[in-house]
This record gives sequence, structure tokens and C-alpha cells, in this order.
Amino acid sequence: MERTGSHDYLQNYPVPFKMRSFLLDGIGGGLVVVNHYGDFTVSAARVDFGCLGVQWHTLDEATLYLNRTACNMNAKCSFLPKLGSAGILVYFNTTDVQTNYNRKKLLSALSLELLCFTKTNVICIPGNLQTEDLSHIYQESRKLQESHLNSSFDEKKYPDDLFPRSRSHSHSHSKQRIIKAPISNEILNKGFIMSNVVPKSAAFSSLGSILTLMKAKRWANSNIALLGISSLSLELYHLLTRETDKVLISDPSPNQLLESSRIPPRAYMRWEEAVAVENQWDIIVLCSKACPTVTAEFIDTIQCKAIISLSDDLLPVKQEERDRSILALDFKEIFEALDGLIDLGGIAKVFALSNKSDLYFKEAFELGCRVMQKKLSLHGVIANNDVDNKRMFHDLINRLDGNPKFLGLETVMHQSTEQMLDLLWKQVKEMCPAFRALSSQNGSVRNPAEAHYLNVGAGNGTATRHICNQNKNIHVTCMDICQNLSSKNRTLSDENGLGRQIDMHLGSFQRVRSYANNWFDGCICQEPFIHKFDKSNVFKEAFRVMKGGGWLVIFDLMRGDAKDDGNEKMDAFAQECNVDDWVAPHECINLARKAGWTEAQFTDCTDKIRSSLHSHVKKIKNMIESNDYTGQNLEILKAQCLKSIQRISQVDQGIFKWGMIAVRKPFDVMFMSMPPVVPQPRAMIKYSVKNS
Repeated sequence: MERTGSHDYLQNYPVPFKMRSFLLDGIGGGLVVVNHYGDFTVSAARVDFGCLGVQWHTLDEATLYLNRTACNMNAKCSFLPKLGSAGILVYFNTTDVQTNYNRKKLLSALSLELLCFTKTNVICIPGNLQTEDLSHIYQESRKLQESHLNSSFDEKKYPDDLFPRSRSHSHSHSKQRIIKAPISNEILNKGFIMSNVVPKSAAFSSLGSILTLMKAKRWANSNIALLGISSLSLELYHLLTRETDKVLISDPSPNQLLESSRIPPRAYMRWEEAVAVENQWDIIVLCSKACPTVTAEFIDTIQCKAIISLSDDLLPVKQEERDRSILALDFKEIFEALDGLIDLGGIAKVFALSNKSDLYFKEAFELGCRVMQKKLSLHGVIANNDVDNKRMFHDLINRLDGNPKFLGLETVMHQSTEQMLDLLWKQVKEMCPAFRALSSQNGSVRNPAEAHYLNVGAGNGTATRHICNQNKNIHVTCMDICQNLSSKNRTLSDENGLGRQIDMHLGSFQRVRSYANNWFDGCICQEPFIHKFDKSNVFKEAFRVMKGGGWLVIFDLMRGDAKDDGNEKMDAFAQECNVDDWVAPHECINLARKAGWTEAQFTDCTDKIRSSLHSHVKKIKNMIESNDYTGQNLEILKAQCLKSIQRISQVDQGIFKWGMIAVRKPFDVMFMSMPPVVPQPRAMIKYSVKNS
């Protein structure tokens, strides 16, 4: 993390943002973070305004809050391909200096930072700013733009790499660059403000998410509680009443918005009643920052089938408390969408206005549908992985075979032999410069302290432990969405004396929050890839966090090449196994190349999975016929035997393939000036010339 000022320990906090702070003596200051990954011409920033000692106890706490909200914005903007993400926080030092005059001074300083700090144009999403604040930022930005074009702007105060210039060597020509204001003039139009278009767009995307959830869960005429009063929740109330007559709204402290709204008095419920455990809600929707953090203690006080946050990630910040909340929700079988993504329509509307284009309410609605579809897909994978019968069968096969090696249990239950792990490791060794350096006996080679690998969908960590055993300086970060498998991974890793080398992170790779760009030497993705909602995003995220020369190896099922009625059977298989965006090997190769990977290749191992399935069927039949299944459930054995036979048939019909995709990230080589001889293109080297 790059920033100015104090709190140096945060400089190495591994997030994909550049950070800068500004300070006005005796008044306060601000923090700006911008996602510097990707070539975005426009980035959206949520703006939060507050006071130290009130909204945030310390500046460190405010910084961490900004990091969280910026990550939340980053997740939202991933649904809008041409939009980058950023975050802005402005603060007063004390309540004594909270005057309109000082507020304008802080906003003026912010306008200057947005002009000079980043090469992308930042558009401000209001957050808790007032219309007057937005208007002031707009006017200040216009003044700065005019002074810049008139050569009265002092560029020397700011580093060259932070001030955008044109590709031309001419300094005077760079002055002609047009800088967009961070506030679209259309948003400040009086008629536009009165029509409430941005909150309405956010409400339509929220409606799309909620209706998608209701349809998927088959909850007709749901009983819905909207907690927290805001412009968004009031708009959402009116939309939801068209779909169900059981919508109530509540707030810890009712404000003027409610009094001036058209909400009937019968639709308002006192806060104490709304969150009382006696209420049986279908869906609780948390609509504003007035709502409490969803801790395990709060979850004990509510009764509902689903809990959703519109705009903010309302799970606890600390990972331990966050895990407790997720476990409490799982225990009560409550569906959660607490990452605050479903107000995406409002951001998309502001982005459209900045480009002078249209975003219709129908399009905002469809964005919300897509957000919830992705969430439902993720939940389906978790349920699919945590079925007790699967784990019981896995334990049974472990006892049968002594100490077999498994690579995944998600879609096709199969035994992966030592040969498969050896194939994986052989591929990794050949592709990884970091491991070769660790193992080098050449005195001229400077050995790195560690090689850092990422294991996505690590399961119980069999492959991770196999890799860590190769060298004590290998460090692996494991990611998995299943609490049970992650816990087992931690236990087994500690028992094998590898705890120091292995870290655990509970979560989805498509929502990576805190990995630095160019941090890992390699990534293994062993059989969660089939369940990823957006396959292209997997390749992009892996590319972002990999170092130059780093590798990505994917072991998984992929769409086969069955003919005749094959498409119908493949679609049925995908539906049964909760698979979205199912792709064939050649499509994976194309997605990888589009993301920037090179040296892409596919190794077909379908014959090995067929052999493994045949072996399972034979062993289970022998157990049943010999009555040698003491302490085991006979029905589970029969069901798994039939499932394995079905999978063998699907392999023979070409419904799916199983194999390995291997790709590498090219090195970036930047010349400080145009070289006298243009280098020949190479697959593993990406050449560029630094702009003057």
C-alpha cells in the first residue's frame, strides 16, 4: 500500500490499492485509495464523511474502514467491466471544527487530490454527502481544470508518476489533456435530484436480487422486513409492495425521510419489535449503516430464512468473529448475502451519466439478478461440498485404501493415485522459477527466502501437504469456501508438522480481498473451477496476484464433446451438480489467453478418472457382497456405487472430460526510453516503454 503521512505499518498491507492522504492543520484530512490494477479510464469511489472520535475512534480505524469499503466497491465494480474502483474518506479531527466553512475546505482539498493523485478519472458515488457537497466538489474541480489549462497550476508540487501526461514529449501538449470532474453535471441537475433516479436504480437492482432469491427458494408472497430508513429503502419498499403485501420498514431512530415519504403508518414497525425473536420473517433486508453488525449474538435474536445487506458489508471485520457469524447463520440455516453488493444499480447509473449514456431500470434490475445468481451459485457449492454423506463416504474409502490421495470430492467422487499427485508436482516444478531457485546448488543464484503458492479450493489439503513436504521454505495459502474441510486441513497440517508453512482463508477466490498484486509464485486450482460462476474472472484474478513467471494449474472436470443428444445430457449434468458457465478445454485456453496468460496447454486425464471410478465400484461391491461394512450405512454405499456407475457412463458418452490446464504469466520488462534495437517478441516477456 502506498500512502503519505503516518501509520507506516499499513504501507505493506497487501491490498491492490494505491493510497494517498491529505491533511489540513487544525481541521482534519482525508484518505483516497484507487485500485491500480487494470487500465480503467474511470473508477467509482464511495465517499464517506465523518469525525474522528465519533464515526471512527482513531485514524487507523478510519483507514481500515476505508480499506473495507473500497474492497466492497471493488466487488461491485467487477460486475461492470469498464469501471474501476476506489474509495474516499474525509474526516474532521474533532466535533468542534465541524462547520460548513471547514467542510468546504476539506472538499476543496479532496478535489485537488483527485486531480493529481491518480491516472484514472474518479467519479464520486454520494455515500453520506449532501447535494451541496457534490456541487462544491464539481465547482472546485472545474476551477482546478481551468487553472491547469491556463498554466497557472503548479505541477511541481506533485510527483511526475502521479500526474497524468500525454504520450507526447511536448510539455505544452500535455497541458491540453481534458480532466473530467469527479462529479457528473447531470447529477447536480435540480430535476434529476428531485426525481431520485440514482436511489431508484439502486432499488431496482436490489429488487432484482430479492426476487431472484424468492424464485430460487420458492418463497411466494414473502414476509419482508426493511431495516434502516434511507432513500434507497423507501424506493425499495414501493417496488416490493407490487410483489408481496407483507413488507414492513423500521429504523432505530426514524428520521425526516420517513416523515416526508409516502409510507403508510401501518407499514412502519418499531425497531424493538422488528428485531424481536418472536417475529418470523422470510427475508430481513439491512438497508443502512444504522443497522447493527451481524454478529453471532445478533443472529441469536432473529428468526428468518434469509438476511441481506443492500450497500455495506455488515459482517464483523475481524476474521475470527466473521467466521463465528457465518457458522451461526449456517447453524440456523439462514441464507446470507451480507456483502452489500445488491445496490449496484445506483453505481451503474452514476457511471452511465458520467459517460452521457443511458441505463434503464430494466438493466439495473438485471444487474441485481446476476449478483444474486452468483451468490446462490456459491451457496449451492458450499452445500454440495458439506453434505454429511459425502464426508462419510470419503472417510470410508480412506479406511479401505489406507492412505489414498484425493484431489476433490465436489462433483465426481474418485480416488486420485500417487501418480496424479506426481503429475501435478512435476508440472509445477517445471513451470516455477521460484522453486528452481530454492533448489539451486549454484552459488551464483541468489536463493529466495520462500516460495509462495496459492491453493484455491484446497479441501482437506492433501495436495498442499504434498507440496510443502518438498521444501521447508515453501509457503502455501489455502482458500476454500467450506468450513469443515478447512478445519480438517488445519488439523492435518498441524499434525504433520507443516502448520508454519500453511495458512487458511475461508472464502471464494472470486472475492479475493487482500492479496497484493504480483505476490504469489504459483496457483493450484484443483477441482473447484467447475463451480466458479464466472470462469473468466478466475483467470483474471489469478493473473493479478501472480508474479511474472508465475503459473496457474487447474485440475478439473470440463465440458466434453458428446454428440447427438449430448448437449441435453451435459445441461442435465450441470444442473445436477450446480455448475454455471460450464466450459470445454479449448474455451478455458481462450479465456486464459484473453486474461494475459501464455504457454497455455491442456493435458487430458479422463482415462485415469475412469479407471479410478471402476476401482471404487469394484471395492464397494465387494464390501456389500461380503457383508464387510460394519458400522457403515448400507444405503450410502449403494447410492455412491450407483453414482459412480452413472459417472462412468457419462465419461464414456463424452459428457465431460477431466484434465489439467497449465498456463504461465509473462515477465514485464519496461525500458526507461526507446531502445536502439527493438527486441524480438517472446511469449514469456512483455515489453513496454515508460511514457515520458
